[in-house]
Amino acid sequence: MIKRNLIVTLMAMITLLQADNVVKYNMNGEVIEFMYKNPTTFKMVTNTEDGKVEIYHINKKSYVVSYASEGITVVDVNAMKAKAKLTGFDPSSVIQKQEKPKFTIKKTAKTVNVGGIRGSEWLVISKVNAKDYETKVVVTNDTDVVKTMRSMSDTMMLGTNLFEIEMGYVIIKADGMKLESFKSKNVPSKEYKLPQVTNVGETFKERNKRDKSDEIAKRENDSGISSEDVDNAVNLLKSLF
Repeated sequence: MIKRNLIVTLMAMITLLQADNVVKYNMNGEVIEFMYKNPTTFKMVTNTEDGKVEIYHINKKSYVVSYASEGITVVDVNAMKAKAKLTGFDPSSVIQKQEKPKFTIKKTAKTVNVGGIRGSEWLVISKVNAKDYETKVVVTNDTDVVKTMRSMSDTMMLGTNLFEIEMGYVIIKADGMKLESFKSKNVPSKEYKLPQVTNVGETFKERNKRDKSDEIAKRENDSGISSEDVDNAVNLLKSLF
């Protein structure tokens, strides 16, 4: 009996260690779902007015998948950035660099449970027109939550860490922001695989293949990149960042 219980306990521990972290986070009424397997594999899902959007990070490469009435489109972000740079366009130029807000933090002893995670209530004090304003936030230093939220912030491609208010502490509740849930569970590997697109939209790979086949016929400059390609790359990158 003791041996059997030991085996069951070990299996449970192994399952927990291999489990994925799944976050549901409410941002101004919109729920974002984020699935984290490891530092090189994670996925974010959002629903917009135009349809569902998924952002995949697979082996240091990022992909944006959009679902609309016209079909499904898969964009290889790394390849699109590289192509845009060939035209002299810098993708980072469309990212709004925000100044780090100046504030002081008053840590309280009050603890709060948000989305199943134990957190601490802090007061963020900022100065506007020589007047102090206090905002209550709830933060956690749970290591699993912190590493997952860091990857989630990176996936948003905002150029700044939206959640980490202090090194090792992430916000789980603030004005317009709230952690709905945080769970460790086994997520099917297929969730981290790009959708197979067949006649319901054009993937980046399909478009690239078409571009290559038409390259000689439509070449407009020495680099082999047409003005249409440049415009499309710039417009797409602006929409992504």
